[in-house]
Amino acid sequence: MRFFAYPAEMTSPSWTRSRKPTADELDDAGQDAVDVISLGRRVRHLRKAQGKTLDDVSAAAGTAPSQLSLIENGKREPKLGMIQKLAKALGVSIDELLGA
Repeated sequence: MRFFAYPAEMTSPSWTRSRKPTADELDDAGQDAVDVISLGRRVRHLRKAQGKTLDDVSAAAGTAPSQLSLIENGKREPKLGMIQKLAKALGVSIDELLGA
């Protein structure tokens, strides 16, 4: 078996490390993000206020009840299309659903 000889020092690495974001960058990124927990609580509140079950709303929104449960518990961030479907299924505007 033969081994290839490498120079003792590498002048430039073939890979680069990504730099960690600063605290200011993290704070700025979080300002425009949707609060997933608040959204989930609003969905659950609206659903229960209308006397609907997970099955009712998920069927109207075209998703599985387990997915809707994850959204309500703040463990899944819905895409824009799903937010639109949920707003329609619950009979509210998107602004009201997002709490704008």
